[in-house]
Amino acid sequence: MNNRKFHTNPNELLSQGKIIITSSDESKYLFRVFAVNMVLSGTTAAQVGASAGVSRATVSGWVKTADEKGFEALHSKERSGRPPKLNSAQLAEIDIAIQSNPAEYGFKVWDGPSLSEHIKLKYGIEMSVRSCQRLFHKLNFSQIRPQPYPSKDYENTDERNAFKKKREEIEADESLILVYQDEVHFQIQTTVTASWYKKGSAPKIKSFPSKIKVSYSGFVIPESGVLFTVKPETFNYMTTIDSIRDFLAMNPPPEGKKYALVMDNASWHKKTVRLIEKEALPEYADVRDSVVFIKFPPYSPDLNPIEQVWRITRRENTHNVFFPNLNMLANTVETAFEAWSKPNEQLKSLCNFK
Repeated sequence: MNNRKFHTNPNELLSQGKIIITSSDESKYLFRVFAVNMVLSGTTAAQVGASAGVSRATVSGWVKTADEKGFEALHSKERSGRPPKLNSAQLAEIDIAIQSNPAEYGFKVWDGPSLSEHIKLKYGIEMSVRSCQRLFHKLNFSQIRPQPYPSKDYENTDERNAFKKKREEIEADESLILVYQDEVHFQIQTTVTASWYKKGSAPKIKSFPSKIKVSYSGFVIPESGVLFTVKPETFNYMTTIDSIRDFLAMNPPPEGKKYALVMDNASWHKKTVRLIEKEALPEYADVRDSVVFIKFPPYSPDLNPIEQVWRITRRENTHNVFFPNLNMLANTVETAFEAWSKPNEQLKSLCNFK
C-alpha cells in the first residue's frame, strides 16, 4: 500500500504520465518494451495496462510480438497523415490549465471555444472548436455535475473534526450503537432530472399541480444497515420524541448498551435534547435510559449518512415519475424503505462512508 503524502493529486500525475508515454513514437516504443519486461518479470498484463490506460489484450499482444518478432517489431508503424499539433509538454500544460479556474486565463468557463482561444494565444496554434472538444476527452475530462454543499460555516473545520473524532470514539465504544436521525419530505409534484433519451426527442412528464407532501422521520443504524421510519403529520419536539419511542419499541438496545443518537440542529431537536437530557424530566426517563444524544456540527448535512438514503430513494423511485395521488407516492416510498427495514449490506455500505 502506498502511504506517500502527495503534493499533487496522484490522479492528475497519472493522467499526465499517460499523456507523456503516448506523446511520441519513441516514448511509445520505450513504454512497450518496459511493459513486456514487466510481464516477463511476473506482473500481470492487466496491471501493466492499467498504468497506461490500455487493455490487457494490448499488452499481451506486445509480449507476443516481442516473443515472435523481437523487440524492434514494437516500433510504431509509419502512418500517413499530419503530425499532431501539440507536443507532450504542451498537452501536460493544457491539462493543468483546464483543472484551474478559467478566470485565471481570462475565460468564464472551459469549453471548446475557450480552449481553442487559449491554445491560439499561448502556443500560436490554430485548433478548431470540435478538435478542442475531442481534446477534453483525450485528456480524460468528462462533464461531471459537482455535488453542492452548504457554504455557511462549512469551513468551521474545528467542529467538524471534533465530530468526526467523536464518531470514531463511539464506533470503538462497545457500550454504544451509533444511530443517525433525520426528517424528509417527498412532494407529489414531479421532480424532473436528466435521463437518457433519444437525440432530438422532446420528452415530457406529467406533473401534479400541487406541493402537498408526505413526511417521514428516519433512523439508520450503519453497523447493521437497518432503516426505521415513521410518518408524523408534522415535525416538532413531541413528534420527535414519539418517533424515538417508536424506534426503541421496534429496536430495543441490547442489554448493557445504549444508542448514540445523532441529530441535526433543528429547533425541535434542540428542545427534545433539552427536555430529555439537560432538564432530565421524569416523563422521558424511558428514552434517557436507552439513548445518549450527539449533535451534528452546524450546517453539515454531508456528515449525515441518512441523507444518502433519501438521495437514492428519490433517484430510484420518485424522480421523473408522475404520481396521481398522495397515497401512490407514499406506497412507492414506503416500499423502498421496506427493503431496508432488516439488516442488509446495501444500506450498510451506503451509510458507512467517510
